[in-house]
Amino acid sequence: MPSVTQKLQTLNYNVADWDDSQTENKMTAEVAKVLSTASKGGNGNQGFPDRIYINQHEKLLILVEEKPTVKEHDNPDREKGAISGIKWYLSRFFNSNLTIKFI
Repeated sequence: MPSVTQKLQTLNYNVADWDDSQTENKMTAEVAKVLSTASKGGNGNQGFPDRIYINQHEKLLILVEEKPTVKEHDNPDREKGAISGIKWYLSRFFNSNLTIKFI
């Protein structure tokens, strides 16, 4: 199974546009603020998804959690599961004052 990075490359995305982990140089101040207290441990520390894509012109934010095996996708523990981890990060955005638009 290809990695998320490999899949993005096959879809002709420039992977350099996708910040990995804690790279903040392409993040907006608003996104950095939300993630500054988004630790999946729930302790109020910084937390970052595995990959972040931000297109300010299109007002698009994509968050990605990568896990080494498919069986870890549905793990209900937000620190170990991809789906539960993404739900955690999304909840942080819902609880912020940012305007969220789904497409």
